Amino acid sequence: MPVKTKLWMMTIPTFGQQLLINQLMREEPIRPLHVVLSAVVTFLCGCLLVHLVIRLYHREQVVFGR
Repeated sequence: MPVKTKLWMMTIPTFGQQLLINQLMREEPIRPLHVVLSAVVTFLCGCLLVHLVIRLYHREQVVFGR
């Protein structure tokens, strides 16, 4: 049973991308706003995670286990 896509669903990175893929496979029209929102949120989440990893690796305890 297909899920009716809502704008807020595109803010959940993996779920939004899965919905877009399903729409593409069913040859349904894809709203450009959904694609842009999904891409932007995924990019921002990735940037946040990279920032957190950089902060962790600046601490010697994480790298050397001391």
